[in-house]
Amino acid sequence: MRIRRLHYTDVTAPPWHPRAGDMGPVYGYFVEHPDGPILFDTGVGRGRPDLDELFHCAHHDPPVPEPVLIVNSHLHFDHCGGNPHWPGVPVVAQRTEHASVHEPRYTLPEWADPPGTAWRLVDGDAEIADGVRVIATPGHTPGHQSLVVDTGRDVVVLAGQAVFDPAELEEEASIEPLPAAEAAATADAARRIKALRPDRVLFAHDPGEWRPPGRS
Repeated sequence: MRIRRLHYTDVTAPPWHPRAGDMGPVYGYFVEHPDGPILFDTGVGRGRPDLDELFHCAHHDPPVPEPVLIVNSHLHFDHCGGNPHWPGVPVVAQRTEHASVHEPRYTLPEWADPPGTAWRLVDGDAEIADGVRVIATPGHTPGHQSLVVDTGRDVVVLAGQAVFDPAELEEEASIEPLPAAEAAATADAARRIKALRPDRVLFAHDPGEWRPPGRS
């Protein structure tokens, strides 16, 4: 199995965000699985000029093969915006995350939960294909999950936004101010990911790659 990074969009954090004014990427990942393509996160959708203006979205539209399975790390608009493009394709999400979709100001339900979505809801850790499993990494959202892929050559964790970048993972702590509960959960997620002894960890909003110390 091979993993390919998809650079969907660049966005600028709005004034109320801890990273206000910073521009950063929105990434998804494409897993070339023997049973068919698996897509981890689907990026920012189209058709919302208000969001494009607010976040200064610069869409890149990378080519994405039609997946046989979609996995959403969580259901904020910048991670599920492409879901409506593939009606009928099973979508894996944590049950606790799906329960938040229609709460006010949580996400865009028309992207996160379009009519006819073939939900495959899980509770905690679950194997979803040979060599591929989700693990619960709550913190950024109550139902956040990360993807663990055993490629046959190495073990790769697609962390999503469980931790923001290699520094947060290495230090097992958020590098920006967070509410106490979310900060503690971020540290727990970092420890959980590192306990898997992965060879590589990749992120949703940072181009860096974490590897265990001493391993290049």
